[in-house]
Amino acid sequence: MEMPDMQQMLEKLKLRLGIGEGVTAHDAVLLQMLEDSVMAITLFCNRKILPYQLEYVARQMAVNAFDRDNGDHVASIKRGDTQITYSSTITENSLTQEQRDICCKFRRFRTG
Repeated sequence: MEMPDMQQMLEKLKLRLGIGEGVTAHDAVLLQMLEDSVMAITLFCNRKILPYQLEYVARQMAVNAFDRDNGDHVASIKRGDTQITYSSTITENSLTQEQRDICCKFRRFRTG
C-alpha cells in the first residue's frame, strides 16, 4: 500500500475550503497541514502508511486548523529554501473525539 496522493488530497481540501482551482496562494501551507494531519493520524494508529479510508479525517483536521485562525495562521515565511511556519500545530491531540473513534477502528497494537 502506498502513501496517499498528497496533490489529490490538496485539491479535495481546496474544494472543501472553497478555494478556486487556479488559486495557489495557500498551497504550501495547506500541503504542510495535510502532511501534519497524516503524520498525526499514522502516529495515533501506530501505522507507517495512512489507510485510504482515513484520508477524509486528515482533510477534516486540515480544515479545522485552517478555519481555527480564519486563514491568519501563518506565523512566518522564509523565501530561500521555502520555510513556512503556521501558528496552529496539528498533533495527535488535534483529533476530535469523533475522529479518534474513527481512527481507533484502524489502530494497531504497538509491539516491542
